[in-house]
This record gives sequence, structure tokens and C-alpha cells, in this order.
Amino acid sequence: MRCGPLTATTSGVAVAAVEGLHLLLTPDGLVHRRGSTPLADTVPWEETSRIELGLRVSRLPFPGALATVGYALLALVSQQVDDVRHGESTIVVAGTDGTRRDLPVNHAVGGYGRRAVALAGVLLDRLVAEPAQRGQLAEPERVVQGYADAVRRRRASA
Repeated sequence: MRCGPLTATTSGVAVAAVEGLHLLLTPDGLVHRRGSTPLADTVPWEETSRIELGLRVSRLPFPGALATVGYALLALVSQQVDDVRHGESTIVVAGTDGTRRDLPVNHAVGGYGRRAVALAGVLLDRLVAEPAQRGQLAEPERVVQGYADAVRRRRASA
């Protein structure tokens, strides 16, 4: 399941485009990955003081769908097909020892809705601050479903 910048995988919850560079959230910690390949050792939650999402945001409600339609129309009119790739953003992981890791991640074409990114930030803040919440990451589908429900509720009330 995917909603906004979060995707449920068999290993945990991926933040950003799971096919490319992303941050994987597991009950044990954070893993910077490209696809299914880890790029670094797991950073334990206990060594993490803050996670900042520097993901591309859009005011549009469904930026990925709109960007895809826009690219399709452009290709139709211009008779050229360009390789549409994910853009690159940064997630900052601050350590309890004062270290800062700037992790490049790929965002979806068109970016993500502003509310979806804001709520993902709230979820990450809760995971950093409340160790008991991290166990939920053992059920990634449930975490992303709860997040998706919250995003929809915010959209409906906005």
C-alpha cells in the first residue's frame, strides 16, 4: 500500500519512492536504501533525535496523477517521449550525538501533497519521541493504512 510519501513494504515503511533512494523505517531503526539494497548500516531509533522531510510538496491534491497526465499530454503534442524519472530530495536524520545525516531520496513524479508530507512528519516525530510506537512498524500495512485514513480525514475537513 502506498499513500503520499509512505509505502508499506515487507521490511517496514518506506519514506519516498521505494523503487529508488528512500528511508526505510523498521522497529529497530532507519535504513537508507536504493530499492531493496541497504546503502548504510541501520541507525537505531535510540540514536535519532529528529527526522526532517525535505520532500517536494505541491498545493495540488494529487500531484503525481496530474504530473503524469501533464507529461502524457506533452508527449502527445510534441511527439517525443522523454524518460520521466523521480526527482531527488533530502531527508535529514539528526543524531542524539549532534551528527547530521543528509540522505538523498527520490520523490514521486510531481512530488507529494502538502498535507500528506506534513502528516508524515507528525508520524516521524511520534516515532522518534515515543519508543512504544515503533513496534507498530512490524505491521507496515497497518501503519500506512492509518496514515492514509488520517490524510483523507484532513482532506475532507479542509
